[in-house]
Amino acid sequence: MPLIFEFIAGLAALTFLFVLYVRYSQSYWSRKGVPYLKPNSILGNIENPFNPKHGLALDIKASYDSLKRRKEKFGGIYFFTEPIFMPIDIDLIKNIFTKDFSHFLGHGFEFNEKYDPLSAHLFNLEGEKWRNMRMRLSPTFTSGKMKYMFKTLLDCGGPMIEYVDNLCRKGESLDIKEILACYTTDIIGSCAFGLECNSFKDPDAEFRTYGRKVFTVRFTDLILQFLVFWMPSFPKYIPLKFIPADTEKFFINAVKSILDYRTANSVKRNDFVQMFLEMQEKAKAEGVKPFTLNEIAAQAFIFFLAGFETSSTTMTFCLHELAFNQEIQDKLREEIREAYRKNNGELTYDAIMDMKYMDKVVNGNCISYLTCSLILEIVA
Repeated sequence: MPLIFEFIAGLAALTFLFVLYVRYSQSYWSRKGVPYLKPNSILGNIENPFNPKHGLALDIKASYDSLKRRKEKFGGIYFFTEPIFMPIDIDLIKNIFTKDFSHFLGHGFEFNEKYDPLSAHLFNLEGEKWRNMRMRLSPTFTSGKMKYMFKTLLDCGGPMIEYVDNLCRKGESLDIKEILACYTTDIIGSCAFGLECNSFKDPDAEFRTYGRKVFTVRFTDLILQFLVFWMPSFPKYIPLKFIPADTEKFFINAVKSILDYRTANSVKRNDFVQMFLEMQEKAKAEGVKPFTLNEIAAQAFIFFLAGFETSSTTMTFCLHELAFNQEIQDKLREEIREAYRKNNGELTYDAIMDMKYMDKVVNGNCISYLTCSLILEIVA
């Protein structure tokens, strides 16, 4: 019996200390004198991640709307016990992303580079690692470099047009999201890795298969997200993998094979891998430490994921809206036809850049349908 009483007493003491910790953590903004929203529960201002009714994006929007109705320029909310600063004023938001950008050196996503190497990409890195990686990668994404890849984008459009034509002739329905995902997979696979993915001819092509797998949420993923939100530094000390082991192996091996082949055969292409090879040569010439294989694979991995999913989703919503707004659709179609006429029946990079109405349609769609629900920044 004494052991049972000791156990109960110990459990009660731990529970009491835990409640004190939560209460103290969730009083951060009041102690700082910052306007805030009162936490709904131990989870803060978000709903139960294991039984979501709205989703994180709508929870955050609700918090934003509440602070805006109170005419606050900024405010504080909580993700579990983690205090989150939410800017409301548009000028403050602009300053964070421009003038004061140098003070924000990360996005708050912890990872263990040793056990989860593909997570060590630009979006997750913090501090000096992030600054150095960004400084070395920024010249890679100039408009001039993107222009070199435009032909690849056009070449990948051929199989898509042929695939859609075949379905239309057969009178079959179109899964436009899947079609566009295959299209963007082919583009990113070619632009990033210099490979022909052939997603339309082979629906089970490896890049398409692993692309689907990464965006398939498993129950273990929810548990990991819960732990990371609750204890942000948790992944630094525990050997956790956010990327499935087979996916990690596939991407690292793919990058290694391409690098080895091009180096051995002096092959050059206007793509992401070639840019890394050139940076490696430059680093060696300047006596700077070159990228490791895992570092290159991690950047190629996020380039692939960020490129194919966000682009296909944006185009899907855009086509959905155009289907319900015939007048806008006709006006946009006429602008595209005019661009073809001006360029002798060809579509060029400059012609795309000159399509002002296209730009408005796409930007308007991005405002209506966000592909990224929140952006976290960590103050240095």
